[in-house]
This record gives sequence, structure tokens and C-alpha cells, in this order.
Amino acid sequence: MPTPPPPALTADAAPPRGLVWAAAGPAALGLTLGLVRPDGPGLLAAVLLPAVVGGVLVLTTPALYISAAFAGMAPAPRALLGVLRRALRDGGLVMAGLAPGLLFLVATTESARAATALGALAVATGALVGLRLLYGRLFGGDDTGRGLGLFLPWAGVTLGIGAYLLRAVLA
Repeated sequence: MPTPPPPALTADAAPPRGLVWAAAGPAALGLTLGLVRPDGPGLLAAVLLPAVVGGVLVLTTPALYISAAFAGMAPAPRALLGVLRRALRDGGLVMAGLAPGLLFLVATTESARAATALGALAVATGALVGLRLLYGRLFGGDDTGRGLGLFLPWAGVTLGIGAYLLRAVLA
């Protein structure tokens, strides 16, 4: 007799261990990008990059929740936190997966600017995947387009703040 599949993971039941990947992925990219620093390996980037990712979400998530509440589309706060944890985990997994390839490219390139640009692209890829999955989990069933109208400006501001802080970390 085959065993039944495990129950689907709901937003309320998102595993806390996912936050390990949310930090490990950006830390791996930060450590890789720290290799191109002129003052030697930058372990500081391995600490600052996860702080930037988490800090930007902590800073901007209340605006998303408040705007969704005004539009009558806000999930329960607990569900929002679960969805955010899963999006952070997913983005962190993408960043962790890109880190070995980025390490190879950073180690073989002669241009620090090219290495920094590739690193920024890897961080942006992880962030965009996480944001896309966050949108799908929060507003995926919205047929009116209001969810997209709320999410796109918020995502743009979030990415802009993140890019500004990333530039400060990589400088």
C-alpha cells in the first residue's frame, strides 16, 4: 500500500529552517563577491548581504501589508509572515545555487567591475525569483489585477532600496 503524499505546505506551516537558506544564499554570494575587494577577502560582505536582503524586507513589508489592507486584499498577518519566509527561502536557495558558478567567474575574471556586475546580477536574480514567488503566493488568485497594481510599485521600491544598499556593500 503506497504512502499518501505529505500534506501541502501552507503559509502558516512554512518551516523555520527555511530562514537558514534565506541567510546562507546571500552569505555565499557575499563571500564570493568579497573576493574581488581590493583590500582582500571581504568576510564583511558575507554578513552584510543577508542583512541587506532581510533589512529591506523588514523595512518595506509593512507598506505592502497596509496597501493590501486598504484594498481589502490583505492576508492574515501570520499567513503573510509564512509567505515571506518561504519567499526568502526560495530566493536564498537561488542565490546559493548561483554562488559556485559566480565563484568560478569571479576567480577567473581579471576585471573587478565585471565580477561585481555578475555578482549584482546573481543577487538580482535571486531577489526577482523570490519576489515572483511572493506575488504568486499572495495575489495568485486575484483576477481583478488589483494585486498586481499593489505589488509592482512595492516591488520596484523594494528592489531600488536593495540595489542602493547593495551598491554600498559592494563599494
